[in-house]
Amino acid sequence: MKTQNVIQYQRNCHRFHYEGDSHFLTFSCYERKPALRDDQIKRIVGTAIADTCSYLSVDLWAYVIMPEHVHLLIHPRLPDFKTGHFLVRAKRKTTNARNKKFPDNKSPLWLAGGGYDRNIFSADELQEKLRYIHLNPVRKGISSGESEYVWSCAPTMSFF
Repeated sequence: MKTQNVIQYQRNCHRFHYEGDSHFLTFSCYERKPALRDDQIKRIVGTAIADTCSYLSVDLWAYVIMPEHVHLLIHPRLPDFKTGHFLVRAKRKTTNARNKKFPDNKSPLWLAGGGYDRNIFSADELQEKLRYIHLNPVRKGISSGESEYVWSCAPTMSFF
């Protein structure tokens, strides 16, 4: 039987985690500005995400770091996973590292709130979200092919 954790957020947003579920996450930059266009900032984001995954026992299945948002496909290994804890930690680590590396940049980095979170319930949905992540740079016109964008896991995955 699946266990369930429910977290209530602002505006009555409920986040559900059923043991064994994966999550498709999206979080955006403040005012949806391209605050992640610089490769140094993207590297900071990637490091913060990897650290958060390690700390919270989460497998990172897919990712793309776009100039104004991030998409992740994650799979928690522990039953008491809370999406909000993951997002807060990743965003905080990114912001702190950015502020340390660029002390003159005090503008907010992330849009407030938890972004978009969708539980993945089937293999078909998993495949759909992987495809969405891989094609995001192509759809946005910043890459001519899914395997050419270096801030995505697509160049290292070969099952499509």
